[in-house]
Amino acid sequence: MTSTAQSNPSSKPMGEVMLLRMGVHKRWHPKFLLRELEKRVIYPPDRPDVKEFDNGCVEGLVQYVDKVDTRPPFGDLNLVGVRLLREGTYGSLGAGHPLQSLCGRGVQYRARSLQLLRARDREWLAQGRDLIRTLGFEDTSLSIGGLVAVGWLNQALALLLATLEMLPLGVFSDANPNERSREPYRRCFAWFTVKLLADWAGQPLPAKLPEHPYPAPAYDALLACWRHPDPVALVDVLLAVCDRHTHECMYSASHKASKDVDFGLDPYMGWPLEVHMVYRLREDLGLTNPSSLDHPLMETGLAPYLPPWPVPEDALLAQVTAKALREFPALGGLL
Repeated sequence: MTSTAQSNPSSKPMGEVMLLRMGVHKRWHPKFLLRELEKRVIYPPDRPDVKEFDNGCVEGLVQYVDKVDTRPPFGDLNLVGVRLLREGTYGSLGAGHPLQSLCGRGVQYRARSLQLLRARDREWLAQGRDLIRTLGFEDTSLSIGGLVAVGWLNQALALLLATLEMLPLGVFSDANPNERSREPYRRCFAWFTVKLLADWAGQPLPAKLPEHPYPAPAYDALLACWRHPDPVALVDVLLAVCDRHTHECMYSASHKASKDVDFGLDPYMGWPLEVHMVYRLREDLGLTNPSSLDHPLMETGLAPYLPPWPVPEDALLAQVTAKALREFPALGGLL
């Protein structure tokens, strides 16, 4: 870890554009990451309702499996996934390496929620029914990013294609091209994710997209050079992206859409998603990755870049998925 990365940001030329290093945010450090997770992983003794709520989400999934007339558990799947990711991230930071089974189950649950939503949306479109705004563009991008980072590229591609299909239709409450009366959401990581994967997959972006007036120079630079055959050419840009990641963990009390940060959800604060995504996609194209990145974000328990993670077994998720496939056959094309 260099002192320059923390206190003396430098400028590096990217073509004719000068890319300014932000430096690591002064509040971003291992104690900060653990403190953020501790508040939500360790149940406070004076708040039994918090544990009851988490248990209720699991019970909602059990009821969906056991009962006939139950609504698809989009929200419960997502919330159980967040809980698992929090526990896995907290354990990973302490262990110094990723707890693949626990974190992987969290990634699966979060993704399954969105896969089920998009399957329902496709069937409703075929039936001529109106779509309902549900989980947003931010959740979608973090889920796709997680799938790519752990190496489950087939699921990531299927969810990307469904996302590109739904983006022009106003499904996402935080990325609606038909909404012009309110301030646009920032969601810079979300747009980076969609553009990166669309480039990798050779998929054009929809012509009708929501307004997005917020600059993200580090992301733009990475999108411009991520396919470079020389891995050394990526190092300075990736370091700038790591700097940005630490700043995007500092959530604001403001409710203004323009004040949102990309990684306000704590499991992602210490996970270098952008780096792992680019490494995974370069690997898929047969390109070599940088041998190392000297940055604090690359020293957390979730920083090691590993071969594609094994898909963990989860009996409850398997039962939920089996029932959902019977109700929404289109789900099969997203798994």
